[in-house]
Amino acid sequence: MINITKNDRFELEELIQQVRQTKEDLDNLMWKICDDPAGTTEDELHNCLIGISEMHDIRSRRLMDCFEYMLENGAIKFDG
Repeated sequence: MINITKNDRFELEELIQQVRQTKEDLDNLMWKICDDPAGTTEDELHNCLIGISEMHDIRSRRLMDCFEYMLENGAIKFDG
């Protein structure tokens, strides 16, 4: 398996910012529900929610993977 992440502090910062993308995804979905003249069907709404939920889970898992890697390798240290 190819590791495309660097697992350094810059990667960690980027992953933290990516988790915030979920808010923008939800804001866009709210526009689709409330303001899009084309409207939305119940199936479209469910598919969007499933997709947002799955992407948030993936982003969160990548963030924790990077954090745990850095913690295990001494890049992040906690004082007592």
